Amino acid sequence: MKQQAIYGHYLLANQSRSLDAQARCDDEGTIWLSQRSSGEALAHFSASDIKHQPLIAGLPAELVFADGSRFVPDDVNHRWAGSSSGQRLAEWLESHWLGVLVSVVAVPAFLWFMMFHGIPRMAYAGVEMMPRSVDEQVGQQSFKTLEYLYLEPTKLEPDYQQRLNADFAELLKRLNLPAERYQLHFYSSIIGANALALPDGTIIVTDALAKLMEDEPQQLHSILLHEIGHVEHRHGMKQLAQTTATSFLFAMMFGDIEGMGELVIGAGGSLLESSFSRDMEREADAYAHQHATQAGLSAQDFADAMRTLGLPELMLLGEDGHWSDYLSTHPGMGERIRTAEQAAEDENAAQ
Repeated sequence: MKQQAIYGHYLLANQSRSLDAQARCDDEGTIWLSQRSSGEALAHFSASDIKHQPLIAGLPAELVFADGSRFVPDDVNHRWAGSSSGQRLAEWLESHWLGVLVSVVAVPAFLWFMMFHGIPRMAYAGVEMMPRSVDEQVGQQSFKTLEYLYLEPTKLEPDYQQRLNADFAELLKRLNLPAERYQLHFYSSIIGANALALPDGTIIVTDALAKLMEDEPQQLHSILLHEIGHVEHRHGMKQLAQTTATSFLFAMMFGDIEGMGELVIGAGGSLLESSFSRDMEREADAYAHQHATQAGLSAQDFADAMRTLGLPELMLLGEDGHWSDYLSTHPGMGERIRTAEQAAEDENAAQ
């Protein structure tokens, strides 16, 4: 049974002319086209040969047919029965200020929830199911990249390197960790006094850091304990999973990432990565505090190491920190020192 005629214009495929026409739709979704004046049949298309254009409030709902021709209704308010519910919802949101307002609030809220809660939880759960062999492959590739871009052969004395390696082996033994999982490397680097852990258990200590703490080995050991915490919690893999999932989320929402979209996404991704890193740094700090006694150290050693590393920052900002800490990939030095010293007090109270 054909429905009431809908008047409009039939645009012929690959031609610049159009015909005044009327369209009728039957119960099976077939569109029958005929001339408006004479009623002469023009064409008919089954439901599978019809594509409904996106609905936009105030514009007619066009039909595009398999042969490339189109039908444009005169009535801008007419909507075809075959239009999807998603299209109708999008049109309703565009034409109602309340829907627009809800979208303005809901979309940022959804992004915030996914970036700071949904994605981290999914990343953590996914990484826990990955075999350690994946960590090894990622760590080896990361090491090659770092070595090419930032690392130069170490200038530390061989005797000092041997002593540090022996101390590291003893540290792993005290923690009951498999020695074959970890490798300690020393490099000269433009990144200054620093240490970093890769997913496969490779821990890199720069010459600047080793020299800075040469007379305070317990401080360097506490930093190595912190880096071990990164490996044990698989932070490198979780960071990679979070970054990948976040990029995929933005690509799905914004489509092709170009121009302003790329700028917005890049800025958001940088801030997000900083936040993730701070959470992971706190977790690695906590690992160092909790295992300090077992490792023959004290949480106070970590607090002292932070003071040694953060002296310029502490002199400039004090231990109360600064709002710019939000843009840092690590928690503020003041926060880390206070947390470590509180852990040291708890250690003394428990003895």
